[in-house]
Amino acid sequence: MEFVDFEVVTLAVASIVVGVRKRPVDTAVVREIAQSIERHGLLQPIGVVAVSDEPGTYSLVFGAHRLAAYRLLEVEEIEARLLPADLIEEEYLLIELQENSVRNDLTGTQRKAYAAEIGRVLAILSEDGRVANGQKSWLAEMAKTAGTPFKTLQNWWHAFCEDSNRTLTPRQALGPDKEAFFVWLRAQQEREAAEKARKEAEAFVRRRAQDFADALDNLAVLARDYGRDAVLCEVIDVFVGQG
Repeated sequence: MEFVDFEVVTLAVASIVVGVRKRPVDTAVVREIAQSIERHGLLQPIGVVAVSDEPGTYSLVFGAHRLAAYRLLEVEEIEARLLPADLIEEEYLLIELQENSVRNDLTGTQRKAYAAEIGRVLAILSEDGRVANGQKSWLAEMAKTAGTPFKTLQNWWHAFCEDSNRTLTPRQALGPDKEAFFVWLRAQQEREAAEKARKEAEAFVRRRAQDFADALDNLAVLARDYGRDAVLCEVIDVFVGQG
């Protein structure tokens, strides 16, 4: 399923409805995109589907940040890929995930979360007969759709098997094994994100401690060269300035 194959149309921004998003809209990102649109125009259309019971109304599938940027710029029309109206929820979700994974420069940690979600959706669609995703090819299909190298997914699978005491090849995996793999990927992403946050917090504390030590050294030099009164004046000026 390739989202680039869908017809591109020009729609009124006001006709597009944004529902509940899996990924919240970041206002800082919206402003960056708005600046890019002002300079270069819209590089990639958003994706929508017509609302069957409301003629002239469309539901957003992907491109929430781009749509928000257009609204911020008060532009009345936007280019959009018109998706078929007869897809099931998982197919729309797969298109959104695929579009995001292709467009965004994802970190390794983020790619694990995307791969896990894409794998879960592909498994559902495979059971429903909507994608060719047999026992032999499910990991390759997952790699292709997620935009992740197949070798990387193989390495993740081997690590998962070691952690869970499994001795399975991807071809031998059953539904519960696949679901456990997706859960493991999400858990890895959460642990890596938490570890990154911990390291950033520790680095911040170290910087603050170093800044404080540097300030004390500066005061010591000031006291040595100009006396204790100069130090007191410097400290008072800092507090007065903060007030």
